[in-house]
Amino acid sequence: NTYVRPVIGLKGDLNDVWRWDASAVFTQAKYSAVVSNNRNEDKWNQSKDAVVGPDGQVVCRSTLTDPGNGCVPVNLLGENTITPEAIAWFGGTSYNDTTANGVDVSANLTGQLFRTWAGPIGVSIGAEYRKDDVELVTDPVAAVNGWRQAASAPYSGKVDVKELYGEAKVPLLSDAPMAQSLELDLAGRVVDYSTSGRADVYKIGGNWTINDQIRIRATYSKDFRAPKLSELFAANFESQGSTVVDPTNNATVPIRTVSGGNPDLKPEVATTKTAGVILQPDLVPNLRLSADWFDIQLDNAISNIGGQEVVDRCFRGAQDFCAGITRDSVGAIFRVKTVSYNATYLKTNGWDLAATYSFPVDGLFSGLEGNVSLGANFTYTAHLETLANGVLIQRAGQVVAPGVPHWRGTVRGTYTNGPLVVSLLGNYVGPGKYDTNYGPRDINKNDYPAYFYLAANVGYDFTDNVNAFFKVDNLFNTDPPYLSGNTIIRAQAAATAGYYD
Repeated sequence: NTYVRPVIGLKGDLNDVWRWDASAVFTQAKYSAVVSNNRNEDKWNQSKDAVVGPDGQVVCRSTLTDPGNGCVPVNLLGENTITPEAIAWFGGTSYNDTTANGVDVSANLTGQLFRTWAGPIGVSIGAEYRKDDVELVTDPVAAVNGWRQAASAPYSGKVDVKELYGEAKVPLLSDAPMAQSLELDLAGRVVDYSTSGRADVYKIGGNWTINDQIRIRATYSKDFRAPKLSELFAANFESQGSTVVDPTNNATVPIRTVSGGNPDLKPEVATTKTAGVILQPDLVPNLRLSADWFDIQLDNAISNIGGQEVVDRCFRGAQDFCAGITRDSVGAIFRVKTVSYNATYLKTNGWDLAATYSFPVDGLFSGLEGNVSLGANFTYTAHLETLANGVLIQRAGQVVAPGVPHWRGTVRGTYTNGPLVVSLLGNYVGPGKYDTNYGPRDINKNDYPAYFYLAANVGYDFTDNVNAFFKVDNLFNTDPPYLSGNTIIRAQAAATAGYYD
């Protein structure tokens, strides 16, 4: 991997109120992969298709019609029966070289419009231009997905993006009864993509500080995520072996499926709502508590769906999916695109909870110096619903991706005394199911208990430039759960869940 990123930036003041900045960034990332002793699947299939030739010798069947192709037969039975000559025939070296370039130019202006009865209105406006392109070059065998491993088909593509955006903080009340301050946050962005067109997003938020002890905040926003270059332009592969039921005549027909990128993808669009409260009670100095409710609904989520679902959605009137179906001269389906589509709906809601507290140690133990800080962050996911392939699935309470446990969180404690720092960090993963849609007929172990991992760290600053530390992860050597991985049960599969050590 090689990476180059030159950056230039300028900033200045127009006057005492208005400031400006501008920047330009160029990035180039190059990735090169070479795999030696790879297996050419076409040649391998020829080698193992061995027959007895006219002279009684074992030969490749392909040499009977193409004597000069160089195929060397292999015997699949027994140890060390594949000769070096055969390995030299079907073995080879694959490669792929990827170059991704990016240009980003932006300019911003920040300042104050005018003062209201509650204070000045702060604004920020800006513009940005981005251009990203990617090109993946491979060897001829990889171009047709012909290697056993590390096969990448060549592709290229580019995206140009133009953005205009603005943000404003509008004070509504200041030093009023029940409102030490009340501010309105407004933000908007207009984005134009060369691939998917225009997208408009915005945010409306508010901060209400009742007094030094209580602050309330809330936001409502429309958000989006544009498709990645690989989702748009990845090479298409065509394969056989699938069937679909054609709803027009209920006939089951064999089809070819096409997988890869889809240049017609549109941005994912989400609606986000949050509301929360922050408490800093005078009765307990240095204590801070917060609770935030979130609700996110994501439409047009990018996902890969099966051939039957593409056909069914077309039959229900979704024209984007009808464009992915090809019929022959007599009207029978023979090819279906199973590329990425804007096909999934997702909704999640829950709570983010946080607490911090710090105090001097001498308040507990006379004569002992230093300070202790405690903190905790927990998330409770009440719902995580996805609608895919026509089925609404609830994934909250599931310990394997794409699900999420209902409860997750971290707790931490740190003791500081001059150059000495001692800290403990705990990671909590709540109980859950392997699959929320499984029953006893699907899997015999579906329920998993809560897990807690503890890490410890001791550090000492000898000077401003010299520090020593000692750290232990998973202090109590907690074993991960045994989770199903494909068709076997193994501890390693717990790592793929993303929640366990």
